[in-house]
Amino acid sequence: MRPAYRHGIVSSTLLLPVTLFLGIILQEILVPLPGLISLALTLVTYGGYIVYTEEYRIGFLAAFATAATISADIPVLEETAAFAGPSVGSIFLIEIIAIPGIAYLLYDWREWDHVELLLTAYSVWAAISVVFGIGPAKAAGFWFAAYSFLGVISYAIFRRAIQRRIVSCTEAVSLFLFAGAGQGLIAALQLIHTANFGLTTLGEGANSSGVYISLFLYKVPIGTYISGFMSMSFELANYLVLLLPVIIAFAILKRQQRWSSIALGSAAVIAAVGVRVTMSDAARGGLIIALGVFIVALLAMRVDNRIVVAAVIPILPAFIRSTTSGQGVLVNQETSNPSTGPTAPENPTTTPTSPTGNPDPVNISIPFFDLSNLGVRLQQYIIGIQMFINHPLFGVGAANYQLVAMGYDAPYPPGGEFPYSIHSIYITLLAETGLPGFFLYTLAGASVVLGGLYYGVREQNVLLSGLACGLLGTFAFGSLDILQLYYPTAFVPIWAVAGIAGAICGGIHLPTPRGIFSR
Repeated sequence: MRPAYRHGIVSSTLLLPVTLFLGIILQEILVPLPGLISLALTLVTYGGYIVYTEEYRIGFLAAFATAATISADIPVLEETAAFAGPSVGSIFLIEIIAIPGIAYLLYDWREWDHVELLLTAYSVWAAISVVFGIGPAKAAGFWFAAYSFLGVISYAIFRRAIQRRIVSCTEAVSLFLFAGAGQGLIAALQLIHTANFGLTTLGEGANSSGVYISLFLYKVPIGTYISGFMSMSFELANYLVLLLPVIIAFAILKRQQRWSSIALGSAAVIAAVGVRVTMSDAARGGLIIALGVFIVALLAMRVDNRIVVAAVIPILPAFIRSTTSGQGVLVNQETSNPSTGPTAPENPTTTPTSPTGNPDPVNISIPFFDLSNLGVRLQQYIIGIQMFINHPLFGVGAANYQLVAMGYDAPYPPGGEFPYSIHSIYITLLAETGLPGFFLYTLAGASVVLGGLYYGVREQNVLLSGLACGLLGTFAFGSLDILQLYYPTAFVPIWAVAGIAGAICGGIHLPTPRGIFSR
């Protein structure tokens, strides 16, 4: 077995299911902080395994890939995290493991590609926005700016590891697939248990109830506790959307090995069902976009039509109904009196009215999806755009939206001290860091996605196309959520996978007079 595969299996097994079972045992015998102690024990064990094998670089990559999916943290500024998001005010496991990556980047600064430069420029601009923005939480803003540098580290580590032949692109992707399998096993146990296991310090999601999906003849309870160790089910959904096209790509590449291909295809369907049980409708939308574009890419590469039809199957679980499917939002009608004006008809059609005389509200809904939060989301988006219009250059300052939104009559969660976050990474970028921050970050993401699709189709590279489509799906998901920017278990895997795609492309570079993309 290749060292990378061996380390991927060992790290994901120790740090995920073994940590869970050990934590449950320690919890039963009333050991304080059972989750963190169990994680510390398995980390030490894996560290010993790295020393024993003397495969330090591969061991580091495996530990990084697995730790990127674990939301274990040490709170430092709890109140700051309440309004600025979980990435601010806490020290996460992945941030500790990433420290050697900072030294490596400083040492190897001549090898930076344009994505690394764009992400670095975004982190610097985020700090500048804190200085000149009107947001009052300066410490929180600087903390976020430092945290955002994790994107550069994640991208650069995996891009260079592949280009320096420490691991192959297939091995690098496999490290994240092994971590996904470990998180999926924990999520399956949470689904069966219908609750978390009480190890919230490891990143288990909070318990919720009352929502069911119809699976064959059974009603299966689902909730945000189906999260693995990723802090909330939506982060798990993001991870599955990111990897789903990649799993299908592996199934296509292994089609000559029948049972391996069938196993990978089955895993893709299970992952799609996993997205459904997380309760995230935005993630389902991202899944549909990711797989839809991937199917178009397969057609452009003239892949066998039977393979293309098989690739459609994982989309179907996105349409499994739940007890919240079809819920809509009430929108008030504002109409003028049709009986007035020179062109009014003799017998106008009357608009149904409530007892108060106002028009009855209209219910807007989409089958299979829950739009009950649409009204709140629209309010958030409008306020975010207003902030951008008022502060187009610097924004209000990184990590300061919720504090500034208190002066904009923003909607609050029930019993909440601070308003909702915007629930869109793009409007958040505009509101908090202005047009330059939005441009730098989105250009970095768009460069990887477009470069991956361009080279993937041109060079008939199914894996590269799958990576690009997975990234596209998560960025689409991010148009309706904030976790792709502010939650480490979503943010870090995105840019690590982007680094793998960048390595296959030979590094991502901005357009030049000689072509759209140059290597």
